[in-house]
Order: sequence, then C-alpha cells, then structure tokens
Amino acid sequence: MAAAPALAIFPPSCPEMSIQSSASRSPSPDASPGKRTAKRRKVLSCYACRSRKMKCDRVFPVCGRCARTGRANSCAYDPRLLEPQNGNAPPDLTGEPDAVQRSQHIHPTLEPRVLPVPGIKPPDTVMWKLKVQEQRIEMLEKQISILEGAKNASHPPTSSPLEHQEPRRGVSARTEAMLFRGKSFKTQFYGPTSPLSLLSHFPELHKFTKEAMSTDSSWARIEADFQTFRGRRKAAKVKAQSAHYTDTEIAALLPEKNTVDELVSVYFQNFETTYRILHRPSFWKDYQIFWEDPQQRSPSMVVIILLVLATVRCLSTTEETSFIGDSSSGREEATAWIEACEAWLHRHSRKHLTLAFFQIQCLSVLAKQVNCIKMKQDWAHTGELIRLGIASGLHRDPSLLKVGKTSEFDKEMRRRIWATIVEMELQASIERGLPSSAYGLEFDCPAPANIDDEAFCLAFPSPASSKPLEQYTAASYLHASRSSLPLRISLASLLNNRKTGISYEDILHYDSRINSTLQSLPRWSDQACTTPSILLDLQLRQFLVILHTPYATLATSNSRYVYSAVSCLSAASTLVTHHSTLVGSGKNMLNMLRNDVFRAATCIVQTIYITSIPQHALSDNSAGPPDYSGPNNPLKYPLPAATTPLVLPPPSHISTDIGIGDNFILSSLRSSASSIVEKAIEIFEQKMMRIGTGYMEFWLMSAAYGIMPSSNPPAGTDDLKCRGKKAIEKLTRICYKILALQENVTAGIESQPVAGRVVAQTGAASDVVMEGESLGVGVVGLDNASSEIPAPFADLDDMSSWTWTDFWAFDMLGET
Repeated sequence: MAAAPALAIFPPSCPEMSIQSSASRSPSPDASPGKRTAKRRKVLSCYACRSRKMKCDRVFPVCGRCARTGRANSCAYDPRLLEPQNGNAPPDLTGEPDAVQRSQHIHPTLEPRVLPVPGIKPPDTVMWKLKVQEQRIEMLEKQISILEGAKNASHPPTSSPLEHQEPRRGVSARTEAMLFRGKSFKTQFYGPTSPLSLLSHFPELHKFTKEAMSTDSSWARIEADFQTFRGRRKAAKVKAQSAHYTDTEIAALLPEKNTVDELVSVYFQNFETTYRILHRPSFWKDYQIFWEDPQQRSPSMVVIILLVLATVRCLSTTEETSFIGDSSSGREEATAWIEACEAWLHRHSRKHLTLAFFQIQCLSVLAKQVNCIKMKQDWAHTGELIRLGIASGLHRDPSLLKVGKTSEFDKEMRRRIWATIVEMELQASIERGLPSSAYGLEFDCPAPANIDDEAFCLAFPSPASSKPLEQYTAASYLHASRSSLPLRISLASLLNNRKTGISYEDILHYDSRINSTLQSLPRWSDQACTTPSILLDLQLRQFLVILHTPYATLATSNSRYVYSAVSCLSAASTLVTHHSTLVGSGKNMLNMLRNDVFRAATCIVQTIYITSIPQHALSDNSAGPPDYSGPNNPLKYPLPAATTPLVLPPPSHISTDIGIGDNFILSSLRSSASSIVEKAIEIFEQKMMRIGTGYMEFWLMSAAYGIMPSSNPPAGTDDLKCRGKKAIEKLTRICYKILALQENVTAGIESQPVAGRVVAQTGAASDVVMEGESLGVGVVGLDNASSEIPAPFADLDDMSSWTWTDFWAFDMLGET
C-alpha cells in the first residue's frame, strides 16, 4: 500500500495547478498582436519521477520514491518552484507538521525538514537556494557518517563527540591533576590518569609525611647503609653494561635446565592466559629441539627464553628472598638478562622482520614492566612498539595481504601480537597520564579468534572457527577485551586532554557505559580463567575511580556528588579485593604488572579524609591546588644544613578530628575503609619484597593510612605524634628486614647499633631486632624534633609539585 504523499511542494488546490485565465496571460513578444501563447507550466514532480512517468509525492528536497530506490543524488525539482511566492517570499516547506511526519515515515534515513534560513532577505532567492543546498549536503554527510560508523562498529577506535568540545558550563572548576617535577630538561610529567597525580590535590598527606620523616633520628644510619649498598651495586652494573654480549655470552646466561623448565611453566600459567605472545605448541616443539641439540640453537630462541625467565623470575616461590643492596636478587638477575637481550636486539637488523622479532619486542617490554625497570620510559617504549607494528602493517586486516603469501597461522599470530601491543600501550598511557598512540588510529585488524593454540598451526590451510565467547580458551581475554577497547581508548584520551571540559552529566554517562560493559563481561567457570576475568574487570573499573575522584571529595559540600563518593570508594575497594584474591591464591602477576593497589589506597584515603574532616580544619584549597611552577612554591621545603635548626610547619595544618553532621552513607563507608587500606598495604608489601623497589609508594601508603581519621583516638596521647610513629614503624620494619636479607656478606657494612638495635650482617632471614626495644623506638615525637638534620638529607631532589624527604634517592616507579 503506497504511503500518502507528504509535504508536497504545492497542495492540489494550489492556483498554479489550475488553468490560468486569459486576463492573467501576458502577450508573447514574438507573437502577433492577435495571438496569445500559454505560459509554460512549472514541473511539480521531480525530474527523475517525471522521466520515468512515475507518481511523485513531491517531498522536498528528496522525494520518497528516489529516497527508497537509492537515487537521492539525482532527485531534483524545477528551479522555478524556489522562486518567491506571494510577492517575494520563498515557499514555506515546514508549515505542515502532519506532512513532515508522513515524510519521515516514507524515508526515515533522511531529514526532510528544511528550516527557514535566518538572516536571508526574502527577495534574495539565489542565496536562499544556496543555503538550502548547504543544508541538504550537511544532511547527507551526517547520514554517510552514521552508515560508516555502523559499518566499522567492530573496528575501534571511534571518537566520542565529547572529546572535541570546548569546556562547557557546569564543568568542575578544579584545576588539573598532574605531577610535574624536576629542573631544567631533567623533568618528568605525570598526567591526570596517573596514580601519582592524586598527590597534587592532597597537600595534607605531604605535610604529614614531611613532619613524620624529618623527626625520626634513625634515618641517618639506615640511609648510610642503603647508600653504601646502592653505590656498590651501581658500580657492578656499570661493569656489566660494558660487555658486548656475543651470542655465546648470551647463551651462557641460561640457568640449568630444571630451573628453566620451571620458570617457563610459570610464564605460561600466568602471562599466556592474558597477553598472547607465544604459540604454545610451536614453542614447546622448538624448546625441546633447543635442549636436545645445543649446537643448533638459534640466537633468537635463546633471547626469547631469557626474556621469559626475566618476566617470571620475581614470581617464583622456590628460592628464598634475598637482596643485593636495596634491590632483590631476582630483580638483579632479571635485569642482567634483559640488558643482554637488548644488546642483542640492537644489533638485529629491522630490515627483515619475523614473528620472533615481534615476540622479543613484546617480551622485553613485559619483562621491564613486571620488574619495574626503566618505568619512566615505559610509555615511550610501548609507543615505539605500537609504531613499529603500524609500520609493519599489523594494524591492518591480514586478509588484505596477497593470497598465498601469508599462512593462516601467521595471520592469527599477527592478530594476537597486535592486540597485545595495543593493550600494553594503552595501560602504559593510563599509568603515565599521557595520550595513547591508539587514539585516532584507524585500524581494521580483527580481534584474535577465541580458539586454543592447538586449533591452528603452520600445517593448517584454512582458519579455525572462533568459539563462542562463553566458552573459555587461552585467547578469550584478548577476544573479549576488544569489545571495550574503543571506550577505554576514548576515556584515556578524554581524561588526559587538558582542554576538554567534562561536565558531571558526562561523568554519569560514562559511569553508566562502564557499568553496563562490566555487566556484559563473560562469566567463565574454568579454574584457569581467574586472572583473565579479573583483568577484564580491572581495566574498566579503574576508570570509575579516575572519573569520580574529583567529585567524590566534594560530597560533603554538595549532596549531588555523594554518588561519586560512593562509586569511587566502591570501585577502589573492588580493585583491592581483586588483587587480594589473586595474591591469596599465589598469583602475583597483576600485582607486579599494575599500580591498581597504590591508586586505590591513595584514592580511598583522600576521599575519606576530605569528607570526614571539618572544612575549617582543612588546608585552604578553595581556589584549587597552588601553583607549583614558580619560585614561590608553597610546598617546596628545602632542608637546611646539618647545623641549622629545623623549622616544621605548624601541626595544626593537619587535622584528624571527625566532622559533625556527617552523611550516613559516607559514615558507613568510613568504618570499613581502614581495613581495605591496610589490606592494600599488605599486598603492596609483597610486591616490594619480591622486586626490591617501590619504597616511596609504600611510605606514602603507610603515611596515608596514618592520616586516616579515627573516631576513637588514643586517650591521653598526642594523636598526631602517635600516627607519625606508627607510619614510620611500617617503613623501618621493611628496611631492617632488607638489611638482614643481604645476599652477599661482603657487600654489607660493619654491624652497628641502629636506634637501639643491631643490624645483622648475615644473609639469613633472621629477626633483625635483637633484644631490646621494639621497632620504632628511634622515632621522636613530632613536637620534639631534633635540632640537627643529618648531612645526607641536606641535598634534596627537587620534586616541584610534590616535595618529600628523598631518602636514599629512591624514585617513583623504579629506577631509570
């Protein structure tokens, strides 16, 4: 049944359709005075329908028949229909609402409304027609973009319209969260999504750590011990770096076969269930040949095995924990393997790339991330890796390659390697707070197939069919992760873009999308799917913490933001719970690879502290964080010389009193927050004791736990002094334990009393506290600071926007 004509240019009763009277006719100049010629009638139907002798509904700018048959570009009307009517006005094409609805029903893919053009005078017919054509072109362009977006929905990334908007009204006036430090060209920048950026809006934590650290008298001896260890370790590393690492020397670094077998099995149990770099059957086949015939060992196979060992060296539980200076012996061994493999990689030509080359590149980045080696350069390394993949065409669909030139095995491995590179680079961008290289990149490489490694090999001529997502395989993580990749890439770019304004409505919009995606994640029942299932959750839930943290701290001043406080604390608690589940079951991979625990603990403490303390007791942050770029840095406290008395900031800047009239929901969350932060500290301590780095993060978490408000402070004592003492005890306990676990006795120092104790000189994991006072006895009250500061503390590194006592010159996130 044909639809009723809609929005006809002229209704049937239009005078133009009737036969004109003789009085209205004008004489023709060529005609004789006695004859008159009829005026040529206007063509009411479009030219396309008229030439085909079809009925036209006369809808402007495209009739219904042309829209349905795909001839919208050829639909055109008699230009005289656009001439002024009723004297000098253009035809009114929007005056019939019913006709408009019928027009939308006839061809809903187009927008039939052509609104009157403002600013155009009625007699200006030419300009009016040009504006109409511009509207039509704009309408068609929108439809083309919609069709292209639907076609490429499975090929990320797609940009959110919010990413290209200027700051709008209602955007939070809070200043940018970042950590920008250093001097001259030796500077480091951490953007909004970095966990370290949380410190820029938490000056109370800075004051607390400053006061607590500077009043402890035992740090001088501890600092001297660690400086000695680090100096000797760095000297030995310089000698090792001078080696050229020939193929024979690299092969000599391999441990015994039993040790290698164990560590390789640990690698496949942990990492090859998430990131897919190696093909299990092919690797084990080459691995067996590798040991059976040492003379035929391929140098690339030696490098792959060494990097696999370096990735899981600190995850092994068979060897006792020992330290070389401040770094664990496992991390030092892994560092030597990584440096040797990098030396080999630099000699390798990039002219003829192979699968092994990309596997080595991925394993090298992964090994550095796990062992916290050169973490300041991690974002640059992963960005270089993704650009290397783009230059090799890994971002394009392998099916575009010439038939017969690439096997189905290589095509599937290309998809796996590309997906792994994108995931590692995106997370590195989030951790550093800088834009991802994947943003704005158009890549059509499909997601890896959801199949086990045994389902495809070099001998298979045809691709294996992908299993349903509900059925777990070793490639299920990468296969399922692709669906949320466009959202995560857009969020990472949006949050790290300083010029993009995000209103609270946008926050709620993305909160809804993230929670919907979390609900749609697959629920696998296989025992081996614990790590990939939790990783799928972590990489989405971390954005809930990042999105809601700026508004969570405003919950007490505006009840509208209570939801953000609840969502932020809930998401952060879930992050800690997930890591606790993995660590409790002996799976430390994600704890070593990510900084979720530090982010969650800092976020919880910041939210609880600001929403618990009365506003008059907080530091004056009404205008946002202070400016850290100029010479008048308010948080820059250079320590005086050893003989200069120390002047501490007034302790009244830090309050631990619970506010009155608290929100019931927030009060309920505060009661359980303390145990969650304490659990986070325990999880991070396990990571720190495995790799021997992260001391500064551990100290900040301990101090954050100490600054958390308590409704029952100790009676009869200085609450602030007691809190500082307990925070120092957490760190000193770790330091004494590391001093006792030194691997090489000759690398140690002479036994000496340290704050009432004797530091053991052996490598045995015995208790370092001899008979006498308990740990923390050397901590002086915050109100009784020593009048002298040891010389090693006088020369501090400039942290610009966050200044602390830089003991042992330790730095964030490992060493450079």
